[in-house]
Amino acid sequence: MSRRTMSFRGKHLQRRAGEQKRGGLNLVSLMDIFTILVFFLLVNSSAVEVLPAPRAMQLPESQTEERAREVPVIMITRERVLLQNGSRTTDIMSIQDAASQDGDVIPGLQAQLEQDVPLVSVEIDDQTQRTRGEINVMADKETPFSTLKRIMATATEARFSTVSLAVLQRQPSKEGS
Repeated sequence: MSRRTMSFRGKHLQRRAGEQKRGGLNLVSLMDIFTILVFFLLVNSSAVEVLPAPRAMQLPESQTEERAREVPVIMITRERVLLQNGSRTTDIMSIQDAASQDGDVIPGLQAQLEQDVPLVSVEIDDQTQRTRGEINVMADKETPFSTLKRIMATATEARFSTVSLAVLQRQPSKEGS
């Protein structure tokens, strides 16, 4: 009888040893989960906004601490003045037409800005004001300052509360080098 018990007990131990060997982690599923996690983090960790840089313009360089936000952009190439609002880009006029118009405000540009960018209500010093918010100006570094100044004045006249000039960020020079 003890011999039968031993063989039953031996079979039971062998079965349990086999079950322990079959257990463990499924590495394929774990690798899939980590791959998805890596791609998710790569896509969602980009906190830097990249403004579109057309090949037809070269931006000037500057030292700045603030990054540009996603707002409408007036692009001034060597030949054209364009307005990009979201995914829509509108060709407004030639750079010669913008430079040759009289006055500080360019009427064609102002009309296009007022048409494409809606007014929003903003609380400033306990008062509600209507404004178009912010706008970035991207200009080729060869653009004459007088033309650039008139375009920025036109944006201000079209009721944009903040007009920013987009530049390439230059690394600060080390003093004493």
